[in-house]
Amino acid sequence: MLVAKGRILEEACNRERIQPEEILSEMHKSGPEHLSQVRWAILEADGALTIVPEQGHALPVARARTRDKGV
Repeated sequence: MLVAKGRILEEACNRERIQPEEILSEMHKSGPEHLSQVRWAILEADGALTIVPEQGHALPVARARTRDKGV
């Protein structure tokens, strides 16, 4: 878990080598405009980042991280 209830979990991001900008980019693609609108951001085993919004916002979206695609 990289975000919990709108707060970036810095230790988890450092451990997984994820930059906050990567989370924010995926968050914007899936709907939430502000970090406070994100209930959870989860790094999946396949490298995808799943964004789970707070109630009343867009549905969760899992996307492969760009650098995992060889870009």
